[in-house]
Amino acid sequence: MSGHRQYKVTDYRFGQLLLGLREKVGLTQNDVADALAVSRRTIQHWEAGTAFPDIPHLKNLIAYFLKLRGLTEGSERQEAQALWAQADQSASRRKSLFDDRWFAGLLDQPAAPGQSRGASPAPMAESTSAGPRVDWGDAPEVSQVFGRDRELSELEQSVVAERCRLVAVLGLGGIGKTTLVVKFAQDVSHQFEFIIWRSLRDAPELQDLLTECFQILTPTRPAKPSVASLLGLLKQHRCLLILDNVETLHRAGNLAGIYKEGFEAYQQLFHSIAQTRHQSCLILTSREMPVDPEFLEGRTLPVRAIKLTGLTSAASQALLLDKGLFGPADAWEVFVHYYSGNPLALKIASATVRDLFGGDLPAFLREAPVTLHTLQHLLGNQFEHLSVLERDILFWLAIERDPVALPELRRNFLLDIPSHEILSGLTSLLQRAMIERQEQSAAFYLLPVLLEFVTDRLVNLMAEQILRQNLETLAQYPLVKSQSSDQIREGQLRMLLQPVLSLLKRHFGSQALLLEHLRLLVAAARRLPREAQGYAGGNLVNLLAHLNTHLQGEDFSGLTLRHVSLQGLEAQDADFSDAEFIDSRFTEPLETISAMTLSPSGTYLAANTYNGHIRCWRVADGKPIWTVATQTARAWSLSFSPDETLLASSHFRGTVSLWEAATGRHLHTFTGHHEWVHTLAFHPSGRYLASGGIDAQICIWDLHERKLAQVLRGHAARVWSLAFSPDGESLASGASGEAIRIWHWKTGDVRQMLQHAAKELVTVAFHPGGRWLASCSEDSPVIQFWAVDTGERLAALTSRSAGLTQIAFNPDGTLLVSGGSDGSVEVWRVGDDQPPHYLRMLMGHEGSIGVIACGQQDRLATLSSGGNIRLWNVESGKLLRVMEGYSRLIGANAFSSDGKVLVQGDAGGKIRLWELDRRRYRALTQGHLGPIFVLAVHPAARRFATAGYDRCVRLWDLDSLDCLKTYPGHPGAIFALAFNHDGSLLASGGVFHAVMLWDSDPLSDRLQAGRLETADDVWALRFDPTGAGLVSGHLHGSVSLWDVRSGAQKLALPHGTTPVGGLRFGTDGRTLMTSNNQQLLKVWDLEQAECRHTLDIGAEGNRTTCVVIGPDGRFVASGSDEPVIHLRRLGPDRTVAETVVIPGHLNRVWGIALSPDERYLASSDEEGTTLLVDIQAGRVVEKIMLDRPYERMNLHGVKGLNAAEHAALKTLGAWEEEAAR
Repeated sequence: MSGHRQYKVTDYRFGQLLLGLREKVGLTQNDVADALAVSRRTIQHWEAGTAFPDIPHLKNLIAYFLKLRGLTEGSERQEAQALWAQADQSASRRKSLFDDRWFAGLLDQPAAPGQSRGASPAPMAESTSAGPRVDWGDAPEVSQVFGRDRELSELEQSVVAERCRLVAVLGLGGIGKTTLVVKFAQDVSHQFEFIIWRSLRDAPELQDLLTECFQILTPTRPAKPSVASLLGLLKQHRCLLILDNVETLHRAGNLAGIYKEGFEAYQQLFHSIAQTRHQSCLILTSREMPVDPEFLEGRTLPVRAIKLTGLTSAASQALLLDKGLFGPADAWEVFVHYYSGNPLALKIASATVRDLFGGDLPAFLREAPVTLHTLQHLLGNQFEHLSVLERDILFWLAIERDPVALPELRRNFLLDIPSHEILSGLTSLLQRAMIERQEQSAAFYLLPVLLEFVTDRLVNLMAEQILRQNLETLAQYPLVKSQSSDQIREGQLRMLLQPVLSLLKRHFGSQALLLEHLRLLVAAARRLPREAQGYAGGNLVNLLAHLNTHLQGEDFSGLTLRHVSLQGLEAQDADFSDAEFIDSRFTEPLETISAMTLSPSGTYLAANTYNGHIRCWRVADGKPIWTVATQTARAWSLSFSPDETLLASSHFRGTVSLWEAATGRHLHTFTGHHEWVHTLAFHPSGRYLASGGIDAQICIWDLHERKLAQVLRGHAARVWSLAFSPDGESLASGASGEAIRIWHWKTGDVRQMLQHAAKELVTVAFHPGGRWLASCSEDSPVIQFWAVDTGERLAALTSRSAGLTQIAFNPDGTLLVSGGSDGSVEVWRVGDDQPPHYLRMLMGHEGSIGVIACGQQDRLATLSSGGNIRLWNVESGKLLRVMEGYSRLIGANAFSSDGKVLVQGDAGGKIRLWELDRRRYRALTQGHLGPIFVLAVHPAARRFATAGYDRCVRLWDLDSLDCLKTYPGHPGAIFALAFNHDGSLLASGGVFHAVMLWDSDPLSDRLQAGRLETADDVWALRFDPTGAGLVSGHLHGSVSLWDVRSGAQKLALPHGTTPVGGLRFGTDGRTLMTSNNQQLLKVWDLEQAECRHTLDIGAEGNRTTCVVIGPDGRFVASGSDEPVIHLRRLGPDRTVAETVVIPGHLNRVWGIALSPDERYLASSDEEGTTLLVDIQAGRVVEKIMLDRPYERMNLHGVKGLNAAEHAALKTLGAWEEEAAR
C-alpha cells in the first residue's frame, strides 16, 4: 500500500465518508486509486478503517472529489473540513489544521470543460491536480516500516531539502532497502512531477530502461534515447527515478563496483546524473557502491550514500510481533545481534524458533548452531534442511520468476505429484518464511534476496551437472520456458541460461570444446528412455542455439524436446527425425504482416502477409489453427464477426472475401470497389459488413444473401476507418482531410458531421456504451471525444505520440488504447461519468502502429509497421507473446554505378549486397523497420539510399554498409527515391501528397532542401538529365513535371487512372516515357506537352513499381501476376516487335532494376529468388536463391506437432526424409 499509516484500531467513520463520496460520483476503488497514484489495496484500507491518508494524499483526495463535483455545491468547504477532521480523528496520533489557503486556491480554479452538472456524460481531460504521474513498475506494496525513522529523515533531507542528484541506499541483502525507499517515495510523492520505479533484478539493457523512461516522461521521444537526452528531461521536470537491485549489474567475483560486460553504460548514466546540474533525483538501492567513492567526498556535493544497518531490538520485536516468539529482553538482544538486525534473516529465523522450539527464544539460543548466525549461512542451512519437494518448489519459483499458481506449479513437475503434496510443501515453505503468497490470489513467489539465492543455486547446480555429463538436473528443470510470456522468457535467458553458458565457457575456454561437450550430452540423452529424458533435450537445444546463434546441421533426432524455442533461428539441415516437440515455439511461416485482428472473445488471432497468406492462431497457447494462401494477395484489413464464425478480409484489388473462421475455408468474394479496400467493420448482428477504401465509397454487404445492400457516397478522399454503433443503427467513417461522418446507413443519410481537422489518416471508434465516439488522426497527438446524438465535441486527450494512427476501446468500455506513428501504445482508463486517467505506455514496437485489437480476458493485440504482432494483458501491461515471421521477399533492387554490385532491400528491412564477379552475397545489415520499397544509387559516389514502410530515408556507404545519414519526417510510407544528375539532391515521395528534397552530402548538417506539394500519392520519381527538372508519377494516374529550383509545377500529364510506376527521359531531353500498372506505355513531347504515342503493351502488371523502361523506350520489362518477367522489344514505330517471357521465379515479382550499361536486368520475387537476365540474349545468366530458415530440416517421424504447425515448418523449408542410421 502507499500514502497512509496503518493502525490496529478499526475506525469506520472516515471510510464511510470516503465510500459515500465515491458512490456519489460513480467511481470504483480502482478509479480513485489510479487518480491518486496509489494501489487499490490502499483505498480498501481507507474505506475499511484500518488505515488513513497522510496529509498530501488527503489533499489530493479532496481536490479530486472537488473537481468531480463530489462535494455539494455551496457546501464544498464544510464537507472538505469534515473529511479532513475525520481523517485526523481516526488517525489518532495525528493533529493537523485544515489548510484554508490551499482550499481557497482550489475553489478559485476554473471548472474543467464538460464538468458542470447536467452536461452530457463524457470523458473529460485528464486532471493533473491529483498528484504526480507515477509508474511503480513492480515495486512491492508497503504499509509501514519499523525502526527506520532516522533513515527516512535522512532521505528526506538529502532528496527534498538538499535536492541531491543521486542518493545510494546501501546495505546487505534483506536489510530493507526496497521497503524503505518505497515508503519514502510514497511519503514525498507530492514533491515531484514524475515518479518512476524500476527493478534491475533481471538486468535489463540500459537502452530498454531509457526507452521506458522516455515513454513516461515525454510525448516525443528520439529514435534512440540517450543518457544526454534523459538528462535534458531531468532538467525540465522534477522527477524521482528509483532503480532497485543495482548489484545485479555488477560482476560477481570481482572488486566491488565492477560492472558486467555489456552493462558498463549504467555507470556512465549514474556518473552523468551525479555530475550534471538538474532538478531531479536518482535513488539507487544496492549491496555495493554503484558509483566511484570520489563522488561522495565532501558534504557539499549533491550525492549521498545512506547505509542501512540492522534494526534495534525494539524495532525487531515490533516486526516479529505476530510470530509467537517470547523471551526476556536480553534474549531478544542476543537474537537480534546474531542476525545483525537483518529483517529478512529475522523473519526466517523466527520461523525456525517457532517450529522447532515453540517460540522459546532462550531455548533456541542455547541449542541452535553458530553457523545459523549470518544470512547466507542461514539461507544455506535452511536450504539443506528442506525436503526434496520443497527444493523443487523453490527451483520452480526461481524459473517462473513471477507469482505462480498451484495448477501451473503442478504442471511443471513431470512426475505425477498430487496437488495436496505440493500444497503441503508450499505451506511448509510459507511457515519457514522462504516464500511469499499474493494476498488476492493463490499465487506464490520468492522475495528478491531468496530469488537471487535460489537462482544462483540452480545455475551452479546445472553447470556442475553438465560438466560431469550428468543429465539428472538437465532433465528435471528447464532453463527457459518457451511458453512463458516474452517478458519472463527474456528474464530466464538473462538470469538462468546465459549464466550457465558463462560458467561453461569459463571452464572450457574454447567454444569449439564446449560445443563438442554439449553434442556428447545430446547423444547421451538420446540413449535414455523417452520418459526419462524430461527437459534435457530442450535444454540442450536452447544451450546450443544461444552458444552458436544457429542450429544448422545439428542432430536432435530421437529426442523429447520440451520448451524448445526455434523462433528466429537458422536451422538449415538440422535433423529432428523421430523427435517429439512439447510446448515449443517456431518461426512463423509469415512474410511481412500487413493486417491483423483479434476475435471479440480474445480466443483467436488472425494475420495476413504481403504475399497473401492468412494464418489463424489460438491465443491461449499460441498454436496455429490454419493457414490459407489467398488468390487476392495482400489484405489491408481483417475482421472477425461478432459470433466468431466468419473472418473477413479486404484487398488491394478492390475485393472483400469471407472465410470460415474455424477452418479457413473460403466462402465468398464480394466485388464492387474500384480500388484498394482499407477498412472493414461488422454490424453487431453479424449480418452486414461495411467496407471502405481509396475509391471513397462505403459498401454495405448483406452476408446472408451475399449481395451489396447499400452504397454510401459523400466522401471525396480515401476512407481509412469504419465503426458501427453498438446498437447497429449508425455507422461512423473517417477519411483523409474530411469531417467524420455518422451515417444512418440503411437510408444513406448523414446524421452528423464531426469536424475533426486532419490532413491524413483518421480513425474512429465507438464507445461500447454508444453515446460517444472517439477519433484521432495521424497528424495530431490529440484524441477527440464527440457526442453521437448532437455532434458536440465533448473533450480531448493529448497523447505522447507525435501522431496517432489507431484507437480502440476494450469490450466493456473501461479502457481506451491508442497507437502512434512512433510505435507508442498508450492505455487510458475511461468511463461515461469520470475523467480519463492515463495508465501506462506499452513499449516494444519501433515502427508505426498499424492495428490495435481488443478482446475479452484483458487481451490486446498490436501490429507495427515492421510486421511484429505483440499480445498483451492490457490491464497489467504485461507482454504475453510476440508473433513474428521471417521475410525473403525482395521488394527493391538497384545496381551500383559501376555495375559490379547488386543492392537489394527485402520486406524485413534487410539490405543485401551481391557481388556479380564473385557470385556471392558480400554483406547483410538490418536497414529499416519494415519493408524496403525502393532503392536509389548515387550516380558518382559509392553510396546508395533506401526507404520504405518505416517513413524514413537512409543514406549508406556501399563498401562499409555504414549508415551515413538518416532523413526523418515523412508522414507515411515511401515508395519513390531518385538522385539528381550529380547526386547532390535526393528526392523522396510516398503516401503523403508531397515530394521531399534532401541534401545528400553525408558531411552536411543540412537535411531538407525543399518540398513540393502534390495533389496525390507519389509512386515514382525521376530527375531530368540536367537535374533542373523532376517528374513524379502518381497513384491515380497523373504525371507531374516540376521546376526543382522554384518548386513550381510546370506540366501535368494525364497518363490514365491507375498508378504510374515507370518513368524514363529520352536521350534528347525533351521526351518522357511513362508506364502504369496496366502496362500502358506513353511517349510524351515535353515541349509541346502532348502525347506522341500510346501503346498497350500487355496484361495487367502486379505492382506499380515493377516496371523499367529501356533507353528511348526501345524495350519495357515488367513483372506480372505470373512468376515470369515479360521483356517487350519495341520497333521504330513504337509497336511491340518481340515479347520474351522469362521464367524462373517461384511467384510474383516485386523488385526490378537495370544495370548501368543496360545489358542486364535483375528481378526478385516473394520467395527470395533473384534472376539476372541478359537483355540482348533474353535468357537467365544467374539464379540467386535465399535459403528459408528451416531449409532441409528433417521432420521424418516427428511427433507433437499439429497439422498447422507441421505445414508451417514445411513451408519454411523442412522436409521428411528417413534418416540413414
